[in-house]
Amino acid sequence: MIVSDKILRTPQEFDFEKTAYMLQRGNDDPINIIGNNEWRRCFYFENTAHLISTKYDKKLYIDVLSGDISNKTARDIIEYTLGFDDPFLTTHVNALPYAEKLQGAIGLNIPGYPDLFEAIIQVIMGQQISVVVANKVRARFTVHLGDCVSYENINYYSFPQPLQVIKQSVENLRALGLSNNKCKSILAVANAFIENEDVLNFNLKSDPEHVRKVLTSLYGVGNWTVDWLLMRHFRRFEFIPEGDIAVQKAFTWWLNKSKLMSATSVKQFEKEFYPFGGSVAFRVLYAYSSNIKRQSD
Repeated sequence: MIVSDKILRTPQEFDFEKTAYMLQRGNDDPINIIGNNEWRRCFYFENTAHLISTKYDKKLYIDVLSGDISNKTARDIIEYTLGFDDPFLTTHVNALPYAEKLQGAIGLNIPGYPDLFEAIIQVIMGQQISVVVANKVRARFTVHLGDCVSYENINYYSFPQPLQVIKQSVENLRALGLSNNKCKSILAVANAFIENEDVLNFNLKSDPEHVRKVLTSLYGVGNWTVDWLLMRHFRRFEFIPEGDIAVQKAFTWWLNKSKLMSATSVKQFEKEFYPFGGSVAFRVLYAYSSNIKRQSD
């Protein structure tokens, strides 16, 4: 896939715009800055925030704007974050029931979270009544606690790390818009990464049930949270986060059901679509969300 130090060939049918915008948490996202076919993001790696630019023009052109990581490391991070390992193609989408509803998801990759701590905290903060509220909380959390890199008179922020988070009190985190339970959960996760680093030292081939057992022992981390983490961080595309009410609503819309599908009903599709249950669920949720947005515009 690698053409040169700074150029990447994209996977078949890859849609840069769709995938990049899946990473952006609202228009005011301080982490993912997107415009004019360019995506800039600060990645925290080897105790330093590194600003990487990714431009798209038939190929991806990457450039380390700030920091001293190698082009190879930058390539690996970008490929992972943009989901180049996502195996789901147009042929898979078109073979699904009611495929006409899912055409807008063609070309979309499932983005990855390179950092497990960020993945867990992002999912926890996403458990809000409103996506808009969740994104505002994420932005405040990042700007107040993350590292700042100034480049061409623009400030870019990396996602806060455990040592930056653990210094905060519940009251400080609540001031950012987090509920009491989410504050406790975020602090518990940060503490676990500091105190039990060896226990949380998974790799992408770790047994999913071991991952689930360890992560659900953390305060505020439940099974459907782990299902999202298995998909977005560990790249296990067979698991459906059926406990997520948004996923249940998406499946209900997709399959033209008159009543909200239960978590159990959604769960059964893991076996039917194995090993792509999560891949299907991600596209269904994307198509459902896009349909709601079109209706509200």
